[in-house]
Amino acid sequence: MDCDEFERHRARRAVLEDRRTALYRLFDVEGVLLYVGISVDPRKRFHGHRYGNGRSKPKEWWPQVASTRIEWFDSRPRAEFAESFAVVTEHPRHNKAKTGEAAARCFRHRWLEERLAGGPRPGLGAGAQAWKAWDEATAEICGHEVPFESWWSPHPPCGRLMAERAEVARGHGRTIPEHTAWPLRAEALTRLTLHHHGHCERCRAPYPCAVVRSAAARFANDPQYALLWDPPALP
Repeated sequence: MDCDEFERHRARRAVLEDRRTALYRLFDVEGVLLYVGISVDPRKRFHGHRYGNGRSKPKEWWPQVASTRIEWFDSRPRAEFAESFAVVTEHPRHNKAKTGEAAARCFRHRWLEERLAGGPRPGLGAGAQAWKAWDEATAEICGHEVPFESWWSPHPPCGRLMAERAEVARGHGRTIPEHTAWPLRAEALTRLTLHHHGHCERCRAPYPCAVVRSAAARFANDPQYALLWDPPALP
């Protein structure tokens, strides 16, 4: 991804970030959760699920949908965060993205970072100072995560991931080529082995390690804590 392409993606993303966005849940006749998603236009999205569009085929499970529930958020990042929480804790039957142990670990760590920082992760245009404050607030658990495998795959990442990595690089004051350089270095390949076994990068212990558990325990009174961190909810 070159600088011009990144700027175009950044401009499109910035427009979406500030738009009111819906989180929707689709249920069957018995109340089983079939699917969770987000959209600025849920009716249009439902039409796409039912009939398909230029990018995807009709969903074979759509005839099972008997009821919907829609919740609105002031921005897309907040809707995306709520969507991830719903997928991790409610286990919709037909979601494919953001599912599995790796995605659940990644979200739990993101949740803990936001609690330590007292707010959401800096977004587009936040600048180096906002990222510095974020880094300082989350320093105690930095490196004690198991990043999602897509970041450390031996194959080049897709354009979306490249853009996300480039945005983080800009926030930290690094150049886009520095942050998106490929292929992986030897130490990154070592990380890949650890991540596939679900181990903390610093402690080499299964995630969540003692450091992460200690930090998370400070938020035990949070209504979302039990769903994410109590033993039955862990992978």
